[in-house]
Amino acid sequence: RPPSPTATEASRIMAALRGCDSPFAIAAHAASLRLRGIDFVMRRYSRDQPCNLDVDEARRLSAAGLRIGALWDANVGIDSLSRRQGLLDGADALRLARAAGQPPGSAIYFTLGEEATRADIDGVLSHYLAGVRSALGGAAGYRVGVRGSHPMCAGLVDRGLAAVSWLASTSPDALAARHALLQWPA
Repeated sequence: RPPSPTATEASRIMAALRGCDSPFAIAAHAASLRLRGIDFVMRRYSRDQPCNLDVDEARRLSAAGLRIGALWDANVGIDSLSRRQGLLDGADALRLARAAGQPPGSAIYFTLGEEATRADIDGVLSHYLAGVRSALGGAAGYRVGVRGSHPMCAGLVDRGLAAVSWLASTSPDALAARHALLQWPA
């Protein structure tokens, strides 16, 4: 494991890219976003079809020079998560990622709520993410990312349950840089 960066290094890394998050198509604003200094856009995959990133939007965002991050939004509470739900969510996210042209090996982030206890991480989240990894895995698969609080993300990444994380709220501490985004290349 590489050493953790200093607080100064973490701030520099985090300041390197600026982005935004949108639950709706944003390609019509891509040029304006780039002019305002936005480097990446986090977009959604979900069971709500109108909110999903599609191949046309991905091409338009990439053509404008924006990187793309993908977030699966199951819109369920932590008590609804299980291995079976992870398999279902992972299979749906996989189908949508392939349809949007997301490059294999990039990450799909799964939103798991803002807070989780150690028992949640070792129990329900572990089982859920095992299902997700199973659905997304393989040579042509995607990396599993998680979105949530720093303690939750650190716990999941440190246990090997997720490859990368996106912090819902980030402080400029030395640990934050370990959870940097893995975007889709521009």
